[in-house]
Formats: sequence, C-alpha cells, structure tokens
Amino acid sequence: MRVLNFWNVKGGVGKSSLCYLTGEILRDGGKSVLFIDCDPQRSITKTILDDLDGKITLFDIFMHGKKLNESILSSKGFSIVPSSLNLLRIQESVEQNRLADEIETLKNKFDFILIDNQPTWNSIVRSSIQACDRLIMPSMISIFDLDEVAFSVAEARTVRKSLPISIVLNGLGNADKISNDEKDYMDSFLLNFKNELAKSKIPRSILVKRIIDRGESLFGKGSSKEKFRQAILNMVQEITESKIKLMEVA
Repeated sequence: MRVLNFWNVKGGVGKSSLCYLTGEILRDGGKSVLFIDCDPQRSITKTILDDLDGKITLFDIFMHGKKLNESILSSKGFSIVPSSLNLLRIQESVEQNRLADEIETLKNKFDFILIDNQPTWNSIVRSSIQACDRLIMPSMISIFDLDEVAFSVAEARTVRKSLPISIVLNGLGNADKISNDEKDYMDSFLLNFKNELAKSKIPRSILVKRIIDRGESLFGKGSSKEKFRQAILNMVQEITESKIKLMEVA
C-alpha cells in the first residue's frame, strides 16, 4: 500500500485535479484506490459522491473519535473518506500522528491511498505529511510559484526531513515544447529543486474540467485527449515508480 499526498501551500495549482486524475489512471490500471479528502473545499468528495447526508466525514475522525474504516464510501470505482466544511474549524487541533495511525489500521486494504490537501500550513497538513510515502507538489511556472514551492518544501522537511518530494509542473502551454518564458522559470526550478523536480510535465487542457466536473472519461479518440492521457500516465508512473497498463473502461 502506497500513500501519496498532494499538497502545496499555494492555491490554484491543480492539487485536487492531479490527485483525482492520478486516481483515474490507477483505477483504470486495475489498482484499488482510496481518496482521503483533507480539503474543506471538498472538490474530490463532490466529484465522487452525490449525497453526504448523515455520512461520517474526516471531521468526525479528527474530532469525534470515529475510525477511518467507518467512514469509507464507494462510488465510481473508488473508495473515499469524504471531507467536510467543518475542517475549517479545526486547523490547529489535529495530532501529528493521527492520520498515520488511522491509515495503519487499514492494513493494506488498498493498493494506493491518495490524499488531497488544502492550500495552507496547519495541523491537518502536517498530519497528512507524517502519514504519506511521497509528497506530490503541483506547481505552475512563475516567480510567485517558485517562492511558494520553496516555502512548502522547507516546511514539509520540518515534519519529515527525508520525505520523497515530487514537484510536478502543471498547466504548461505545451508539455512537448515549452515557451522561452517557461524555459526561464523551469531553469529556476531546476536550479533550486534539482532533486525534487519531476520529469513529467502536465499541459494546460480544458479536458480537466470535462473529466472532473462532467464525468467525462480519460479515454476516447482524438489526439488532444490521447496526449493529455499520456502526460497523466507518465506522471503517475513516475510518482508511483511502477508501470501502469491501462484497461479501457466503458
């Protein structure tokens, strides 16, 4: 069982999108996937589930003593521990080992656990960093994003000094041929994060909204969809350090 945590202190960099798309690739590769939604915005929860009335959420686990395995719901070929807006009330109330201890109780029931996180630095984020095997840090390419990544990497290292980190550059105009401006910023990323910067790069695509908001499949004909799916597949294989053979789903 591998635990991958998607986090960056900066918002709008594609954490939830890349977390969900990673889950789609793993699911379509025959892997069992559990999402743990730590983001009060609940993007992945709302993508996967239609109704949360009366359901146990991550808030209940952190604050009411509920167990992780009590809260797991299944839909669309995934399992998920849903989020709640109430997480906003407990930003500094979660013990650092709380999530790691709960994940340990699952005892390899899933091939992968994917944690989607909120764009901030608090006790929930620290608990998720303590619990993961690798931190995935999506980032756009700009001088502002470079500063936020530097902060995020430094803070993550205060929790786990030797934690593997993969910085994934997201939203490029064209992942095959970058612009001169993108190259300048990429050189800056390489200079600062040579060991953490992933080789995989994700192009900017309207397919993200179609897949996540409308439930459109990653599969389908057309060169743009095929190239985008291949980019996501390359990223997933890199961050999981495993070969994934996709099985097309209906």
